[in-house]
Amino acid sequence: MKKLILLSLALIAMSLTSATANAGVVSAWGGAGTSGTDPFGNPWLLNSDGWGMPGVGEGNIPWGGNVPVSDFHITFDLPTGVVIDQTGFNDVFRLAPFSGGQDDWDMTVMNGNTIWFEAPDPSLILQPGQNFFVNVSFSQPLSVIAFEATWTDDHVVVPEPSTFALLGIGGLALVGYGVRRKRQQAA
Repeated sequence: MKKLILLSLALIAMSLTSATANAGVVSAWGGAGTSGTDPFGNPWLLNSDGWGMPGVGEGNIPWGGNVPVSDFHITFDLPTGVVIDQTGFNDVFRLAPFSGGQDDWDMTVMNGNTIWFEAPDPSLILQPGQNFFVNVSFSQPLSVIAFEATWTDDHVVVPEPSTFALLGIGGLALVGYGVRRKRQQAA
């Protein structure tokens, strides 16, 4: 009986902590030069049109990560006078299936060298194997680039309070059952 109670309590604890286990940074990485790959094998390329995954105008690729992502943040080390062109083609698109612009992630440019892309709602989170592309345009063509990037998953499903209440009641019932059974055995 003691093992059953301990197992039940362990399961309750795991269910409470699993709600936030998938939140946060999926991968932080950087690159320099004209081409490379991220830690998941997704290629990136700098060409005369800008920086992209797989490259601006190079089509799309399947997300190589084994977990979903909802945000992509990238900071470029840009030469003086060069900034992210906010009127250019700056996008993260999730293409499974492509619905012509409704799969577009929200974009925010900060300080001229940092761009944040975020899925506007959970239905647009990039899932493993889904095709996507990333494009970032600059105010002028570059021959080489350096950057720091982060893929994150910030869309966390939080259990409702009633879920916690039910788990607590179940745990108390198991403890009460154990105490009652112990008293019956002692009598």
